[in-house]
Amino acid sequence: MLANGLSSTVGCFLGNPFPVTVYVGHAGWKAMGASIGYTLASGITMFIVPLFGLGAFMLAIIPMTAIVPILVFIGVVTANQVVRETPKNEVPVIFICLFPWIANWALTIVNNVLSAAGTSGAAIGSKVLASKGVYYTGLVHLGNGAPLGSMLWGCIAIFAILNKPLRGAISAAVGSVLALFGVIHAPVVALRKGRQ
Repeated sequence: MLANGLSSTVGCFLGNPFPVTVYVGHAGWKAMGASIGYTLASGITMFIVPLFGLGAFMLAIIPMTAIVPILVFIGVVTANQVVRETPKNEVPVIFICLFPWIANWALTIVNNVLSAAGTSGAAIGSKVLASKGVYYTGLVHLGNGAPLGSMLWGCIAIFAILNKPLRGAISAAVGSVLALFGVIHAPVVALRKGRQ
């Protein structure tokens, strides 16, 4: 897990928005003796496939209807493994971390629908959308910056569960600074000016 985390961090500093993390079967691979080589092989694959445009080639020969069920299966297996392997008192943190991601997913769907209709959330206005049950402003604030936001929410929650208030406060302070500069909870990175 340390190799996964360090690889993702280095990739982030080099502009990669996606974690270089081995999700599926981690516990099983580790039990069979896999180590940093497994992460390295995954990282090299993630480097070579897009570098040579192999993703487009694979999508041309493998129909999307064959890929989506595999991704759903991977999601179910991963979720099952995470809940099983996590200590019971820490399981709520898993679901707390999902909130920003669910908001991000919903925001993406709303934006795509509005774009397909030839309009945008700004053109319609958040009050009109809210009157129809679409809380666009909330989705924008919660969904933007989901990767960092979910990690910070998770840190605050786990430190609260483990009774480590100083660490939780530090996580909250980091989140406040990131929100101030628009890294999380904002559609653009910029210094916040007043209530928005």
